[in-house]
Amino acid sequence: MSYSKISIKEVVNEIDRNYYLPHIQRSMVWNEEQIYKLYDSLLRGYPIGTFLFWKVKKEYDISKIKFITDFTKNKQSETSTDNSKDEYYLVLDGQQRLQSFLIGLKGSYNGKELYLNVLCENKEIYTDEELIYESKFIKSKEDVIFENNILWVKVKNFALLNSDKLFDYVEELKENYNDKLLGSQLKLLEKNIKKLNFICGNDDIINYYLEKEDNYDKVLDIFIRTNSGGTKLSKADLLFSIIKLRWSNEDAYTEFKDLLNTINNDSFNFNHDFILKTCLVLIEKDVKYSVNNFGIQNISLIENNWLKIKDSIITTIDLLKNFGINSKRMLTSNNAIIPIIYFTFKNNFKSYTSLDKNNLLNTKKIKKWLLTILITNIFSGQTDELLKRFRDVIKNNSSLEFPLDDLNNSLPSGKSISLNFNDFSKINYRDTKHFLLLSLLYPDFNFSSNNKYSIPHVDHIFPKSLLKNKFSDSLINNIGNLQILSSNDNETKNNIKFEEWINTRDETYLNKNYLPLNKELYKIENFEQFIEERTKILHSEFNKIINSDNL
Repeated sequence: MSYSKISIKEVVNEIDRNYYLPHIQRSMVWNEEQIYKLYDSLLRGYPIGTFLFWKVKKEYDISKIKFITDFTKNKQSETSTDNSKDEYYLVLDGQQRLQSFLIGLKGSYNGKELYLNVLCENKEIYTDEELIYESKFIKSKEDVIFENNILWVKVKNFALLNSDKLFDYVEELKENYNDKLLGSQLKLLEKNIKKLNFICGNDDIINYYLEKEDNYDKVLDIFIRTNSGGTKLSKADLLFSIIKLRWSNEDAYTEFKDLLNTINNDSFNFNHDFILKTCLVLIEKDVKYSVNNFGIQNISLIENNWLKIKDSIITTIDLLKNFGINSKRMLTSNNAIIPIIYFTFKNNFKSYTSLDKNNLLNTKKIKKWLLTILITNIFSGQTDELLKRFRDVIKNNSSLEFPLDDLNNSLPSGKSISLNFNDFSKINYRDTKHFLLLSLLYPDFNFSSNNKYSIPHVDHIFPKSLLKNKFSDSLINNIGNLQILSSNDNETKNNIKFEEWINTRDETYLNKNYLPLNKELYKIENFEQFIEERTKILHSEFNKIINSDNL
C-alpha cells in the first residue's frame, strides 16, 4: 500500500471544497480533552496516524456531507449541494482528526475558540498522561489573554499565516508584551507560534492512502474495517444513509427511528439491519446488503409501501407479545420473524386478534413454526438463503393459511426442525435459547412484569457454589439443572443444598418443575444422574408442548 503526504493547512483550506465526509448519520464525537491531546501530539512531533481518502468521480452519484466548522452539542453535518467538481475526496478514515483541526484552526467548540499557551516549554519532565503544550477552548473577545504568567493566544490568528504575515504577527505580539515578559519568555513565545505554524504547513504531517476503487460495496467494507474510533457503524448503517438521501416525501431518519422506538419499547433490540432486511424481503428483491439493492427504484418501492411495511412489522410484533415472546431474551433471532412479517404483508392482515376460525388456525401455526425455528436455531447461518426460500414458499401459497408444512419442507440440506434429545441436552445457561425454552415449560410465570421484584429468575436447582470444582461448567449450567423460580423463592433458596431445600416444598412442586421422583437423585453425589433424568423429562415435555393442539 503506497501512502502520500499532504499538509494540514492544504487539507483544512480545501475542506467542504474538495474534502467531504461520506453521508452517514455521525456527528462530532471527540471531546475537548481529546482535541487538546491531538494538538499536543502535533507539537511534540508525535505521529498522528494515517488517513484514508476516497477519490470519487462526479458520475458515481455519491452524496457528501460537510464538516462542522462551529461545533455545538448534537449538531449534525449538513448535506453538500455543490456539484461543480468533477472529482472530490471523501474521508473514510480520519474524520475526527480533520474535524478537530478545522475547529481549532478555523472554527469553534460550543461557542469557544482554541487558544495555545505559547509560554509552554518542553523540558521532558512529564508523565505520559500530561500535556506539555497546553491548549484550551476559551470564550472571549480578546485575541490574546495574559493571566497567571500564562499567555493564551488564539490559534486561528497565526497557525495558517504565510511567512511574511507570521513574521509581522510575532513581532507585534513581542512588542506588545515586551514589558511583561522576560527575554527568555519572548523567545519561547516566538518559538511555539512558529512551531505550530510550521507544522500546519508541513507536507509531511498527514500521511494518507488514496482509494480509487469504483466499487461502492468494497469501499463500504473498507470504511467499516478502518473506522475504529468513535461510534461503531455497520454496513446497514451506511446503506441506510443512502435511503435517507433518496427518500423523497418524508424524513427517512425520523420514520425509521419512530418505528424502532415503537417496536423495541425497551424490550427488543431491533435495529437498522432488521428494518432494511425486512424491506428487501417485502418488496420481493434480492435480500443482500448491497448498494445495488438500494438504488432509486428499490428505495422508491420501499417508500411507496412504507405505511404497509410499517403496519405489517408492528402487527407481527404485537402477535409475538400475544405468544408471550416479549423480550430480546426470548426472541433469539430477529430475522426469524421476517417471514411472518412477509406473510402478514402479502395477505394484508391488519391484526391477529380476531376469533375467526381461520385466524385462530393461522396464529396456532405461526406460533408453532416460530417457536420451533427459534429453539432449533435455524437462523444461525445461511440467513439470506433461508429468507429467500421462506419468501418463495409464502409467495407461492395460494391460500390465506400459513404454510407451516411447506416452510418446514423447504429447509436446505443440513437444517432440521427436529430437536432430538442429543441436541436438547446440549442447551445450557449460556445458550441464548435457554430462557425461551424455560418460558415455554413454565407458562404460569409472568415474564413481562414491569416490577423487577416480580420478574421470575432462572435458578440453578443444585447451587453452582456447591458444585464448583466437582463437576464441569457444562454440566453445572446444563438445561437439566435450570428451573424458573419467583424472585422471593430464589432469594430464600440461595445456596441451600437441594436435598434440604426440597423438603420445604409441597408435592406439587415436583411436577411443576419436572423433577425425577427418585429423591436419591437430589443428593450432590448423584448430580450427573439427576441431570440425565431431568433432561429426559424436559425434552419429553417440550415435545408435548410444541406438538400440542393447545399451543
